[in-house]
Amino acid sequence: MNTASRKIALDQAVLNFIIKDCQPLSIVESEGFRELVQVLEPSYVLPTRKTIKELLAKKHAEELERVKMEVQQAVAIQHYSQRKACSSAAADGTARLETYQRGTNTLEQHISDAVTAT
Repeated sequence: MNTASRKIALDQAVLNFIIKDCQPLSIVESEGFRELVQVLEPSYVLPTRKTIKELLAKKHAEELERVKMEVQQAVAIQHYSQRKACSSAAADGTARLETYQRGTNTLEQHISDAVTAT
């Protein structure tokens, strides 16, 4: 991994730490945190609070867009399922009506045959 992609990965890891653990953005300026990061990755330069804020805003926008897409897909699937269920119910209703009509016609024919036979 080259230096630029490593920096991006580490910046994202710091951002995820801040988000998941509900840390203040100012943690990147905290002496203890800076020392910890320096020991873990001596060549890494922590992003400023301003940079973290920008990364957070970008991540928020991306997540918001992702959630919107998921909701749109869920609504589309639900709409499709409802239409399919309505179509199935309509087809079932039509089939029942046809069966009823055939039965009625058969009954009428039996009555007609019985009346004619007598």
